[in-house]
Amino acid sequence: MSYIDIGRCVKYINGKSDFFVTKFYAESSYLHCTLYTIEGMDLTLCKFVLIFLVTFPKFTTASVDPECVAKGNSGDCQFYKCFEQQRQCGSSGYLLAFAYKYCNRRKSFFSSFTTAGQKSMDCATPCLTKALIGKYKESLGPGQKCNELKTYAFNNHVKCYQNCVSCDVYLSNKAVVRKVYSFSDPLTLEAWKQISAFEKKCNIG
Repeated sequence: MSYIDIGRCVKYINGKSDFFVTKFYAESSYLHCTLYTIEGMDLTLCKFVLIFLVTFPKFTTASVDPECVAKGNSGDCQFYKCFEQQRQCGSSGYLLAFAYKYCNRRKSFFSSFTTAGQKSMDCATPCLTKALIGKYKESLGPGQKCNELKTYAFNNHVKCYQNCVSCDVYLSNKAVVRKVYSFSDPLTLEAWKQISAFEKKCNIG
C-alpha cells in the first residue's frame, strides 16, 4: 500500500462545491480519501481529482526536506541524492549521472590535489550544491524540468570554478582534474567543454 499525504494542497471550486483534499492513499486499484466538506462534495469528482494526481504526478509538487537543504549548504554529496528523490530525473540525469558521481570522485582524489588545489575544491564543492538549493526548493514533481536543471547547473559550474580556482592552481592540478573526469559519457563531455574554455581563458594548451 502506498500512502500519500498532500496536506491541503488541492482545492477545487465548482459553483457551490468547495472542498479540500487532505490525505489519500492508493491500495491496488482503489483510492481512499479524507475530505473536509465546506459546502457539499461530489465523491466521484473527488476520486477523479485523485486519480489525475496519481496518473500525472508531474502536475503535483514535492516536499522540501530541511535535512536535504542542510546537506546542500554544507557541500555534502548526499544532497544530490535527496534532490534526485524529489525531482526523479533518472539514473542518466544530471543529479546522479554527473553531480553525485563527480562530487564523490573529487573527494576520492582530494589527497592528490595540492594544498591550494584542496582549498579550491573546498570552495567549489559547496558552491555547486548551494547553487541548486533554490531549484530544490521549487518543489517540482517527478521528472519536471530536468533539462532546464542540467543547463542551470552547468552554468553554475563555470561561475563556481571561476570564483574558486585560479589559473595557477588549475595548472598545478591539471593532471588530477583529468583523472577525475576520465570518462566519455555525454554529461562528462559537456563538462570537458567547460574545462577547455577555462584552459583557453588561462592560456593553457
